[in-house]
Amino acid sequence: MRAQIIAALICSYPAYAQTSATIKIRVVNSVTQAPIAGANVTVDGARGAQPFQLAGRTDGNGVFAGNVEFAGTHLLTAGHKGYRMIGTGLMGKMIEIQPGLANEITVEMRPLAVIAGRVLDQYGDPVRHVIVSTQAKSRAPVPGEYYESRFAGTTDDRGEYRIADVEPGKYYLVIEYSSRDERYYTPRSRYQWPEFGGLALFPAGADIEHAQQVEARSSETVRLPDAHLTMQPAVTISGRVKPAQMDRATVSVQRAGPNLSRHQSGMMSSGLALDGSFRVEVHPRWALLVHSHLAKALRHG
Repeated sequence: MRAQIIAALICSYPAYAQTSATIKIRVVNSVTQAPIAGANVTVDGARGAQPFQLAGRTDGNGVFAGNVEFAGTHLLTAGHKGYRMIGTGLMGKMIEIQPGLANEITVEMRPLAVIAGRVLDQYGDPVRHVIVSTQAKSRAPVPGEYYESRFAGTTDDRGEYRIADVEPGKYYLVIEYSSRDERYYTPRSRYQWPEFGGLALFPAGADIEHAQQVEARSSETVRLPDAHLTMQPAVTISGRVKPAQMDRATVSVQRAGPNLSRHQSGMMSSGLALDGSFRVEVHPRWALLVHSHLAKALRHG
């Protein structure tokens, strides 16, 4: 994406803007306006067919200064752990550098939040390899009620998780057990959990109507009460679809209600046997909707 933007600059850059210029970039905290030291700053531009880049870090006063080879349109980006540049597009901020002048630009960066806590099973033991992710209502024009995940963390052997660099706001938390790599460790729980394990919405609910939202605030670490995940074996759903002879037919099982972004598979599917039978395993305790994707169902009436 950055290469495409620079390429666009190459194509659109005016022939007359050949004069070098100085630039002074000040990076500040958007909440307190305090300077941010050690921020990585990059200025990208192009002259003719040659890309140009000026890069460095801000000093103790939050300032980065340098010379650009030519004036005109450039792409400015700034980054620092625990902060995110605001007032920008997907890749950065387009700036116009004037020739022969001391160009001064202020960049505001929003301080981010941290969400931390612990996940226990129904026996009070910590659960390792649990994925805890934020869920916020999607702004995309999609049908139904859809939530998307942008930030996530995984529990350690003490059942503790830490989700860093979270945009301030209110979120639901989805808690998913993962048995990935579990065979390489001795689990601290008193039970060896199966592949499917558990799934919940913070603090211990099975549906979003009874879940609690978590508010992440700038520059703060939100320490949450223990979340509880009931670990159970998978539930097997089996049946038969008629007529049986259908080309490339599958049966899928997914959670009913709002669509949540999942790091584990949120939909289990199975191909039909020759007699039309199917067998799928799903997470327990969740409302489920069983439906079929039949490639040639209409042809069979």
